[in-house]
Amino acid sequence: MKVGDLIKFGFVYPGYRLNGEIVVYLGENVVHRPDGIVVVNHKCYANGVGTVILDKALLKHIRVYDEGR
Repeated sequence: MKVGDLIKFGFVYPGYRLNGEIVVYLGENVVHRPDGIVVVNHKCYANGVGTVILDKALLKHIRVYDEGR
């Protein structure tokens, strides 16, 4: 995935607001914790929802829908 790609969510769990939605991938969102741990999340923008932060567990539920490059 590259910044600007459209990505589509598969089924995550019942009632999840992004099931089947197409969103814009905004890139990695890196968090440097005070204890030295670095957490790499991913950020996307969903119309009507706004910016959404995804952890690595959700990556298996998304795929590139359209490469906007």
